[in-house]
Amino acid sequence: MTSFTRIDQLVARLRTQLKRQNKSAESVQPGAVALERKAGIAAGANHPADLVKALHSAGVTDECVLVTCLVEGLLKREFGDEFSNESQFQQALGLIVETLRDNPETWSLCKECVAQALR
Repeated sequence: MTSFTRIDQLVARLRTQLKRQNKSAESVQPGAVALERKAGIAAGANHPADLVKALHSAGVTDECVLVTCLVEGLLKREFGDEFSNESQFQQALGLIVETLRDNPETWSLCKECVAQALR
């Protein structure tokens, strides 16, 4: 049995949120995270947690900025870098983070993921 990490929980919540915002999201193919897990590939240097750690090491301490970095990394891994280059991606990212922040339970999970990344 594989463990279900906080990152996995956050990805599941992001998927749910995206499906609510866009009914066509159900047609999205399994993302990089799922494919890596099936192939048994360990998370690489561009893992979202590593991106958060690098940003924090550069002196960023604002939790909203760190959560945004985490969510951006998760979305890029899930849907691919080509999707994230679009200007609409940045708008969607802002809306997603704002929606996550509006739900105390989900925001707490986001903060826990950031805290875990910084350990």
